[in-house]
Amino acid sequence: MKTFQDTNGGAHSAVVTAVSKVAFNQAVDSVRAGGRVVAVGLPSEMMELSIVKTVLDGIQVIGSLVGTRKDLEEAFQFGAEGLVVPVVQKRPVEDAVAIFDEMEKGQIQGRMVLDFTH
Repeated sequence: MKTFQDTNGGAHSAVVTAVSKVAFNQAVDSVRAGGRVVAVGLPSEMMELSIVKTVLDGIQVIGSLVGTRKDLEEAFQFGAEGLVVPVVQKRPVEDAVAIFDEMEKGQIQGRMVLDFTH
């Protein structure tokens, strides 16, 4: 497995889109001290956090509500009608550090896709 950034001690951040309590708990366990977990999916169960790990390690847990199923249905309809044209650029995974630098500088238009096939 190729790595583009030091993950010794855990990931810098984790984004959870699964609707599974297990996935949320694993995300918190996978980040390093000072890491951040962004919760996007909405499981029907309560998320269990280790308060000791969260507080002592300074882990931030952030919720992000991105819309309803009706919003998603409408977005897909816009795409099907050709009303949405995404701007997507595929780059090799080796460019990841440069891509993150460009993101921080606000230099990216659209979305970047990391290609892991090379």
